[in-house]
Amino acid sequence: MKVLHYIWSTNFGGIERLVLDLGVAQKKLEGYEVGVLAGQDQGEFSEAFHSTFDAFTSLGFSRGFDLSPRRAKNAFAVMQCWDVVHLHTYNPIIARAAAKSGKPIVYTEHGNFGFGRKRTTGDRAKSVMIRRFLNRSASHVTFNSTFTQGVALDRYGIQRVPNTVVYNGINFSDDPQPAGKLIPEHAEQLVGKLVIGTTSRMAGVKRLEFLMEAFARFAIDKGDVCLLLVGDGPRKSELVQQAKQLGVIDKVVFAGFQSNVSDYQAAIDICVFPSENESFGLVAVETMKLGKPTIVLRDGGGIVEIVQPACPDDVVHGVDGLVERLVAYDTDRGLLIRDSEKRIQRAREFKISTMANNMNKVYQTLPGVAYDA
Repeated sequence: MKVLHYIWSTNFGGIERLVLDLGVAQKKLEGYEVGVLAGQDQGEFSEAFHSTFDAFTSLGFSRGFDLSPRRAKNAFAVMQCWDVVHLHTYNPIIARAAAKSGKPIVYTEHGNFGFGRKRTTGDRAKSVMIRRFLNRSASHVTFNSTFTQGVALDRYGIQRVPNTVVYNGINFSDDPQPAGKLIPEHAEQLVGKLVIGTTSRMAGVKRLEFLMEAFARFAIDKGDVCLLLVGDGPRKSELVQQAKQLGVIDKVVFAGFQSNVSDYQAAIDICVFPSENESFGLVAVETMKLGKPTIVLRDGGGIVEIVQPACPDDVVHGVDGLVERLVAYDTDRGLLIRDSEKRIQRAREFKISTMANNMNKVYQTLPGVAYDA
């Protein structure tokens, strides 16, 4: 089976990382040939895509809605050489070329719905175009969570198109668990403390102000706890100000952006991700893989689907519920490790090889696709 994946660019990003890992996993399946078509060939992952896929093509788009007839013709020509065209983002030129190619089209909705910001006229116009494309031309639509599926089915009015939830996967084999407890540059602030923390972009939808408020209520009279915030973003200054106003600034470590994020996750005793409407929630898989308690809020979207089957008590309601759960872990420190194996086993359900196998099942349902394993 010859599968062509389409991504917008080779810049660093969650979709790009996922397609890179998925493509590698699919190449290990018997009878598979995998190629990648990119709108732009620039960014941190460019070298990785070139070295991983013999069949890598860039269309050289100058912007998202580049309507160049030449690029449309090139996209169509590339698609003609493959059995399945798998799109991971929407572009009108690519959508038209895929429909014209006559090849079965799989479209994966990754859940970039723009929650947390006002929808623009452009957003609404794009939604109309996606709706039309999916209902007229897609052979199968996949979603990275049941939450994403529900939003997309409603937004795009998908009715007759076959659709399936295929959870994202991560690469376990070349990502060893960190052995150390403390990060040298922050060891003095963390040693001997119950470390509550998160690894997250400091943006509105992540609701880190909820975590700050809960931590302040939990920790104001405690000397052996600290809050470790790993990440950066537009809300950082507001969080610093909030920590000062709540009187816990001396107990909060703002570590900033870190490339070795798994080391920081290993240093956290209780991981908290209070975001809302997450399409998937990769960070929860990462921390559960380490056996860490991972607390999320009930309206967190796809991230709840990761945590709840293994640790339903770690899915809480609002700031009050978060405070109660922190108190429970502090009162009985044995809880920190009691369900570690459950968490690890749950995380293993999200291996990239599992995702590749599940996507293979989708491909085999497509009309006109011959698969000789």
